[in-house]
Amino acid sequence: MELTITKRVNQIFKEEGYKEGYEKGEEKGEVKKSEEIAKNMLIKDFDLDDIIECTGLSESRLSELKKTI
Repeated sequence: MELTITKRVNQIFKEEGYKEGYEKGEEKGEVKKSEEIAKNMLIKDFDLDDIIECTGLSESRLSELKKTI
């Protein structure tokens, strides 16, 4: 019986770890996409305030991205 409980607890932790990892990966993907959009907007000379509003990125992050294009 104790082994079954241990297996179930391990399964729950594994599922939670998977869920957390998936969510973190999803967040990273969203940030990466926002950065790609911001780069394109910077190239097209959009106003910084508009880029910030559309992407949710900070002005300092936009400054960093500017250096890469």
